[in-house]
Amino acid sequence: MNTTTLPNTRIKLRDITGARRFSLPLPSDPDTTVGEIIEEVAGELSHTDSTGRGIHYTLRLDDGRKLHRSDSASELAGREATLMPNVDAGAF
Repeated sequence: MNTTTLPNTRIKLRDITGARRFSLPLPSDPDTTVGEIIEEVAGELSHTDSTGRGIHYTLRLDDGRKLHRSDSASELAGREATLMPNVDAGAF
């Protein structure tokens, strides 16, 4: 029996620095959203910035397209994406 995972059955994510990488199985439920994938890995990333404000993440594909939390996780099949923290420039 061959146990090799096909490339398009994995979701590959990395943080913005490239230091943290995640490889997850593509969910079998077609209703799984990008937001659910983000929540699954966000627990291993910073929750607050240096001032104590909460950090929320989005995903950006290597082609530059931003995925919305409501998009289907199947958009990530066989692709790599970067977890992008929110940036609130000038926010007080």
